[in-house]
Amino acid sequence: MATVRGDAPRRRAAAAFRAMLGTAALVLLLGATAASAAPPPVDIVRYPGVREIHEADCRAALAARGPELMAYLWPFAVNAPRPITARLVDSDGFRALGEGRLPDWGVGVAVSGTDVAVDCERARGIGHQPADVLMHELGHALLAQAVGGGADVPRWFHEGVAQRVSGEWRFADTVSLVLGGRVPPLGDLDGAFPSDPGRADRAYRTSLLAVKMLERWHGEDAVLRILRAARLRGDFAAGFVDATGETLGAFSRRVASSARLEFGWLVLLTRWPTLFVIMALVFGVGAGLRIARARRRLEAMADDVPELPPAPPPGSSRPS
Repeated sequence: MATVRGDAPRRRAAAAFRAMLGTAALVLLLGATAASAAPPPVDIVRYPGVREIHEADCRAALAARGPELMAYLWPFAVNAPRPITARLVDSDGFRALGEGRLPDWGVGVAVSGTDVAVDCERARGIGHQPADVLMHELGHALLAQAVGGGADVPRWFHEGVAQRVSGEWRFADTVSLVLGGRVPPLGDLDGAFPSDPGRADRAYRTSLLAVKMLERWHGEDAVLRILRAARLRGDFAAGFVDATGETLGAFSRRVASSARLEFGWLVLLTRWPTLFVIMALVFGVGAGLRIARARRRLEAMADDVPELPPAPPPGSSRPS
């Protein structure tokens, strides 16, 4: 009996501890839900020369797409991101902010994890919406805050994720990338992106393709798991292995081989010798079908010709 009475307090304590854990888990879950339901803390500042409609569009995009951005890029339920200042400027202001270090094709920049800028004037001039550029740069800022300062994030991951959250992916982008030739190895994109607009565009498309493949192979929450693991390990490469089970090098090779397997047929079709043979086959099949249709029409016409009455014998008169 003494043993039973002695166990009762321990059982009550254990039950209380389990209840406490359940409450803590509920608080964390509610914290995660609240974090994912709110946009990131962004202060939008419109500079002189920028139209009010651009600010209104950016605020609307932040309200509508900000919660999804947080759910995709912020893996912490308790700690909120630091406030981010978003500067909407014209081209002169953008060049002044960049101090001559930004490429000519740039229309947005994340100066740090808490400061971004959008060239609203030039963005519209080249067919981009300032709101989309803002979401792109906010993706950079949140990613930088999520991994912390100790993790060395590859450039392809940064740019691919930023394009993913801004909704810039189209299948035509992948097609144009593949048709342009060999997909660049991801390791070649770790440094600064090329200053040439064409090569830079190719690098961006490659980065986006890699992130899309990452989600396909490792789940839609792969980016979130990688960011969380990278923050815990203080090293992006180690966090990538923890979250995906493969190294960055293995993933890079897998992307290259997968692109060749999935889109190699498209490259083959557009090469001149193959294209010439295919065109000749198409023309040959088309000519054969036309000849067959013509023969069928002639046979049908022969069946429809009425029979003429026999000619009267010589010297006989025709009926009047």
